[in-house]
Amino acid sequence: MKKLNYLALFLLISLIGISVSSCSKEEIQGDLTKAAMMVKNWKMTSQAPIDLLDCQKDDVWDFKADGTYTINVGSDICFAETNQSGEWQLSTDGKLLTLKNGAIVTRYEVVSVSLTQLVLKMTIGDLGLQEITFT
Repeated sequence: MKKLNYLALFLLISLIGISVSSCSKEEIQGDLTKAAMMVKNWKMTSQAPIDLLDCQKDDVWDFKADGTYTINVGSDICFAETNQSGEWQLSTDGKLLTLKNGAIVTRYEVVSVSLTQLVLKMTIGDLGLQEITFT
C-alpha cells in the first residue's frame, strides 16, 4: 500500500513539474513587471513618421536593474552625439519613462514593452510626435 501511495505522489509531482515547465512566453511575460522587462540592452530599429537615421541604428540603450542607464553611441556618430548615462524611472502605471542625466530630464510615453520589443513616443522639436521602436 505504501508503494502505491509513493507511486501516486511521484506521478502527481511529475505532472505538476511538466505543467509548470510548459508555460508559454506570454505567460512568463505576464508575471514580469514592465520595469523588469525594460532591464536589458535595446537598439533602435525604427522611428516614425520620420525615418531612423543610419547613425542611430548602432546606438545601444542599456537599462540596468539598479535604475541607471547608459546610451552608448556606436561608431557611426550623428551630429556630434556623445554617450549618456544617468537614472531611469518608470511610472507606477508603466506609461511614462523618465531619463535623468544631471539636470536634463527627458520623458517618453511607453506605448508597449515586452521581452523582445520596446516602443516609446515623444515630441522632438520641429519633428513633432515620434514613435521609436527598439529590439
